[in-house]
Amino acid sequence: MASVYFNTTTDNLYATANLPADTTTYTVMGWAKFAQLDAADRQLFSFQNASNQLVHLVSRPSGGLLYATCDNFTGYTTGQGLTLTTWFCWALVVSAAGAGGARFRVRPDGAGSWTNAGTCTVTDFTASRTRIVIGDYGGQTALAYHRYVRMWDAELDETALSLEFASNVPVRAANLLRDMRLAGSAAATTDSANGYTMTLTGTLGADGDDPTSPVSPASGTATMGRCIYILP
Repeated sequence: MASVYFNTTTDNLYATANLPADTTTYTVMGWAKFAQLDAADRQLFSFQNASNQLVHLVSRPSGGLLYATCDNFTGYTTGQGLTLTTWFCWALVVSAAGAGGARFRVRPDGAGSWTNAGTCTVTDFTASRTRIVIGDYGGQTALAYHRYVRMWDAELDETALSLEFASNVPVRAANLLRDMRLAGSAAATTDSANGYTMTLTGTLGADGDDPTSPVSPASGTATMGRCIYILP
């Protein structure tokens, strides 16, 4: 398998349909790996309308680390420090309007727990959202690899997020809006398992590797049972 690589700041994947119906209850999560430290803030993911970025996750260079940070359009919050070239799973969970209504969580590949990497005040989500973007629609895309981006019209708790973290296919089927596997550049716009594809802007770089934590449910360890034969 492989992952999608955005190797220029103008690369992005976007869609304008099948967005969350509820403006204050939904979850988006995915896997990313930064490929390069940039001198400016760069975007991993965002919801946008015609003029505003309603919420987005960005990389911020600081002390040799890249920070994945949640932004509510009115200001930044403290982010989670992430080392360069390490896969991590990110999740944006929106549960309510007002202060702390949006939570950003992060979990590095192979790590045993989630880190609360900041909260946002949900103030602008009532505006008309016209697109979901992996990367940035305005030319500020982070140079990074992406894999397994999923979106639900529901709030997922930590237990549910952990199940999704460990699986390369969605575990929760209810309220699933998008399931983008992003298995390399050739499949970037066509591999949506639930039929909602995305549009590519730019030209993707060479495919990357995969994170190791999400695996096929069929590849898990089977539990051996015992057969009892009753002979006449």
